Amino acid sequence: MTTSADTTPITEAALEGELEILRDEVAITERQLADMRAQREAARQAEHEAGEAERAAAATYMPLMVATKQDHGQAGIFAIGDSSWRMSFPQAAQAWGELQACREASQKAAARTDMLHRAVRDIESRKLPGLQTAAFDKQQELAAFRTAQQQAIEHRESRLKASLDDFRRRLKGKA
Repeated sequence: MTTSADTTPITEAALEGELEILRDEVAITERQLADMRAQREAARQAEHEAGEAERAAAATYMPLMVATKQDHGQAGIFAIGDSSWRMSFPQAAQAWGELQACREASQKAAARTDMLHRAVRDIESRKLPGLQTAAFDKQQELAAFRTAQQQAIEHRESRLKASLDDFRRRLKGKA
């Protein structure tokens, strides 16, 4: 902490500049946090919609799969997705492909939501509090510097007044 009474006005300007930079960083981080929260909400919505699409695709596919399993299974050859199954049951194969695509989209949406959640949590728990603490500390340092400067001025004025009083007494004593 800067407490020297003889520090130049440049020091005060430097401290004010550092404080302003920290305040700007806090404001930028708060805007970034708000943006990431909005992205996280959009990702949650996309994840929900992907889950709904997956459930709808599964509802379409499951009855077809059961029917193809019975038909295909009776022939003793049952492997969902194999070429003979796809050739024999194109509608079920298309529904299977759509279900797989929906599952992949749902997994990607969940991963994005998780990544954004972790990023928001990191900013909320680490980055923003660190910047706010640094700004507070810099504000305290600036206040201490100003107090020390004021005390130094008052001390100089007090010494000057005492010297002037002493000089006046001496002058009166000689007269």
